[in-house]
Amino acid sequence: MTRAPAAHGTQVITGDGTTLSAASYLCLPLAELLPDVARALGDDHPDTLTTRHDLACRRGYAGVAAGAVTALAELLSDSVRVLGDDHPDTLTTRHDLACRRGYAGDAAGAAATLAELLPDAMRVRGDAHPHTLTTVQALAFWRGEAADAAGDQS
Repeated sequence: MTRAPAAHGTQVITGDGTTLSAASYLCLPLAELLPDVARALGDDHPDTLTTRHDLACRRGYAGVAAGAVTALAELLSDSVRVLGDDHPDTLTTRHDLACRRGYAGDAAGAAATLAELLPDAMRVRGDAHPHTLTTVQALAFWRGEAADAAGDQS
């Protein structure tokens, strides 16, 4: 494999000559690993859920926003069922799903989802927990993006 500099990151040229962004390339091992993890541990095992989460997020980083949103939405349903509403991994999935929605073009939806998440994060993790503070920051960011998208000049 050869690496060539790109304007916004690294491109990877695979052995068959396919050019992928580095982020897309990083999805491949997880996509190949997921069926084996699910087969060995079961679809509902926490490590399987974590692998699905990581793959969805990498898809988002690779620019596949809609695919990341779909995968995270499906994962959230399973996380709530398996781990419960208040499990830290479920809260993280809610946060990442909200942000991926924003990156997919739905800033207002991202802000609304984060506003719903924040009281739960504060209750479960505490006001000063780093993940709670990240949710506060993300909420402020997506509210700003939503206002910009709506043409609010205040």
